[in-house]
Amino acid sequence: MEADTTLFQASNGRQPRGFGRWGFQVGNETHFIVGKYRYARQDAFKIAQTRGEERVIVLPGKELVPQGGNPERPEKLNQEQINNIKERLMAQAETWTFRKGKRAPRVRTVIPVKGMKAAEVMVIFDIQSKRTAHAIVKRGFYWLIA
Repeated sequence: MEADTTLFQASNGRQPRGFGRWGFQVGNETHFIVGKYRYARQDAFKIAQTRGEERVIVLPGKELVPQGGNPERPEKLNQEQINNIKERLMAQAETWTFRKGKRAPRVRTVIPVKGMKAAEVMVIFDIQSKRTAHAIVKRGFYWLIA
């Protein structure tokens, strides 16, 4: 079994390593696997063996794509609907100051997201990670760094 990393190296200037959502081309199919490169490569090799392929190509980026393995992000809301929701949320935004009394206080614009689902947060605020979206929903607000 062989992992061809030339496309990845040409794009990133280094060998693939670390944690991410790795894209592999096995024959004519594209597969995305989340995890450390070492284990993702092993999973890609298993897929290649079931397909009778001898070579796996590592795709150029560790792009974040939906868990379903489809590189296109499913957009159920059109851009106008997203903008309307953003305007409604921005109307509820507040300014919070963190680290009061210290040398360099931080001011953030805080947008409440109570009642929203993680998938909605991902689309509205263009967040790629489900984990981050769930953390925002659990926290109850999203802040803008200005």
